[in-house]
Amino acid sequence: MTRDIIRSDKNSRPQEKIQPDYACVLLAGGRSSRMGGRSKADLSFEDTTIGRHIEDEMEKTGALCFYSYREETCRIPEGWIPVKDENIPDGSAVPESAGREVEGPAALGPIAGICRTLEEAEKRGLCGVYVSPCDLPYFRHQMIPMVQADARAGGYDAVLWETRDGRRHYTCGFYSTRCLPAIRKMLKGGDLRLRNLASRVKAGFLSTEKAGIPDLYLTNVNTMEQYEKLISAKKDPLVLCVCGWKDSGKTTLLLELVRRVTAAGIKAAVIKHDGHDFEADYPGTDSFRMKQAGAYGTAVFSEKKLEIVKEVKVSAGDLVSCFPEADLILIEGEKNSSYPKIETFRSGSERRLSADPATVLAYVRDWEGEDGMFPEGIPVLQNTDGRRICELVLRQLDQHVL
Repeated sequence: MTRDIIRSDKNSRPQEKIQPDYACVLLAGGRSSRMGGRSKADLSFEDTTIGRHIEDEMEKTGALCFYSYREETCRIPEGWIPVKDENIPDGSAVPESAGREVEGPAALGPIAGICRTLEEAEKRGLCGVYVSPCDLPYFRHQMIPMVQADARAGGYDAVLWETRDGRRHYTCGFYSTRCLPAIRKMLKGGDLRLRNLASRVKAGFLSTEKAGIPDLYLTNVNTMEQYEKLISAKKDPLVLCVCGWKDSGKTTLLLELVRRVTAAGIKAAVIKHDGHDFEADYPGTDSFRMKQAGAYGTAVFSEKKLEIVKEVKVSAGDLVSCFPEADLILIEGEKNSSYPKIETFRSGSERRLSADPATVLAYVRDWEGEDGMFPEGIPVLQNTDGRRICELVLRQLDQHVL
């Protein structure tokens, strides 16, 4: 690992910023015939492009970033190290026996880009690279340390992602420099299939379910039809309620869910109903004084956040529109709403259903054993099993987006 010294201000103590001992790689490739001659990295998505979104996410890791490309006209992100996927080591070339026509290095595919970037990582004393194709619109940087940690724990040469449907993603994951000899041998022999590398090195596969991330992070865009579906899909957040009687564990479960989904890179917001009137401001602040002077509402904002207080009657549904950037909105309460919900129970609180079972995804309780109060066909989970409860939410998110 490399270390940089940073200072937060002139009077603070110096702090060490530790750079990861691996590099991040965007496999930008080149123009795609499936996309009408455009690079998939340059496809617009929301307020950016797919490629720039992945670049921004990778930069958040603080790792050295390599841009693997084939065409001289491509845009190299500022601060990134360009690595052209040609000049395969030792003069390697794909022989005619490979059974395919190859015009040059540009036809070698992602294995060439991985080989070249691994060489660059090795020169810099790094242990390997995390690679991603340029067509993952929902990519999150939280995925990167997950596979890196799995590689270290298992002593793997490579760790790749596997989604809940059993599909393995060979162009998205971690490859250590120990893979180089096997990759070079494959290139010399004309074997360009990354899936075959997994049997030649010690490879592991990390499932999205085990990692606690949604499958949508691995959703890629291969055709114009898929791209058109992507840009026309609904962008509104998933809204999910956590409801139950008083003291049934709603807030405790919400805190657990927020911790888990946030760690997975999901942008979550929480809406809570207060059965008693509340004071949103406190004496001594300017906004409190304005309110005391007669203002019916106040708004305070800074460069990074805002607070609005108004005397107005609203519902939880009205507040959903306040969080358009969220992936997930969790509402505490709203048992009578039509939103999908998780209903909570504690042995010391009321043991009767509070919500219409048709809207309930699961019941969460703090006791074990059979209990005839719960309708058949709806999962009943223990409140201590945060992983399974969060998995239910992640599957809902995948269904909502995909």
